[in-house]
Amino acid sequence: MQCDFLFPTPVWHGDIDLNVDSLAAFACQFMNEEPMEYGSYESYYLSADQYRDSKCVIGHFVRQVEDMAQDCFQELGPLNTYCEMQNFWFTVTPPGQCIGVHSHPGAVLGGTTYIIAEEGAGSLSIRRNLLESHQYLSLGSYTSGSQGNTPVSFTSHSYPPQVGKVIMFPGWCPHSVGRNNSETERMSLSFNMGVKHGVYPRLDHANS
Repeated sequence: MQCDFLFPTPVWHGDIDLNVDSLAAFACQFMNEEPMEYGSYESYYLSADQYRDSKCVIGHFVRQVEDMAQDCFQELGPLNTYCEMQNFWFTVTPPGQCIGVHSHPGAVLGGTTYIIAEEGAGSLSIRRNLLESHQYLSLGSYTSGSQGNTPVSFTSHSYPPQVGKVIMFPGWCPHSVGRNNSETERMSLSFNMGVKHGVYPRLDHANS
């Protein structure tokens, strides 16, 4: 029998060049002035537009992620469009805390990288749509001893936090971040990508 893997959830991950010390200092500057608390963690949101052409460390981050994101976006098969970072945010998660399941409404791609992440800081978990998970488990696989170790049977898959790595995924994909079991705060830098019509302005960079 031939098996076709239809309707997969793409997740892209790779290396990114980050000046983590400068990024952490940039984040602390804003979060010390106007911390935004979301239960067990703090976040600070900024628009990407004001930094895209900047020569500062954040400008480098925005342009680098946008260049990396174009190949990911093109694999979704769009026509005469490209993706552009809409906003980004720093999140500080104290030891013992986690971030619950959520998605990024309005974003075609979402993603994250880490500025501070010690061993045990908590993994990013990409989750199957809840209805699909319910249907799969209802087939009896949950009680039949299925090892759940293939992409077909995954209900979630985790990526340990690594400084210098970036992960991107469709904005509609449910995801969460596990409990920070390290002894230090976890700091992540996440972003949303939106759709723009036309040709990617830095096409040469994206293809290099």
